[in-house]
Amino acid sequence: MKVRVSLALAAAMAIQAGAALAEYPEGPVTFLVPWPPGDLEDVLTRMIAEDFQAAYGQPAAVLNRPGGGGGPF
Repeated sequence: MKVRVSLALAAAMAIQAGAALAEYPEGPVTFLVPWPPGDLEDVLTRMIAEDFQAAYGQPAAVLNRPGGGGGPF
């Protein structure tokens, strides 16, 4: 019984190891900014997104969602 459990556990761990080795990022990346467009944080995030695209070769989009910080923006 212990051998079966040990083999099942080893198999489950081996299957998950393949997912851990996946290339990141596999697809487009979205940066969420909880401030309105044109704010300092928005501009900095757009600069970071440009560097990200150059470094990883994946498209990156900046999505503004004002009010995400809990304030009345």
